[in-house]
Formats: sequence, C-alpha cells, structure tokens
Amino acid sequence: MSLMFAAVTLLTGINLLFIPFQPVPALLGGESWPLLLY
Repeated sequence: MSLMFAAVTLLTGINLLFIPFQPVPALLGGESWPLLLY
C-alpha cells in the first residue's frame, strides 16, 4: 500500500513537472495519469 502510494505520489510530482511537455497527461489530470501505467 505504502509503496504504491509513494509511486503514485512520485509519478504525480513528475507529471506536474512535465505538463508543458506532455499535453495528453495534462488533459487527463495528475490523478489519473499514474493509472495508465498499472
């Protein structure tokens, strides 16, 4: 649980940094973006 939460938090942080370079994940939102990897 904690590992998954840490991974989602980390990926969300990365998503916030790369929003200008990735318009599609930006449109989906930082919350749903990590779900695409699972």
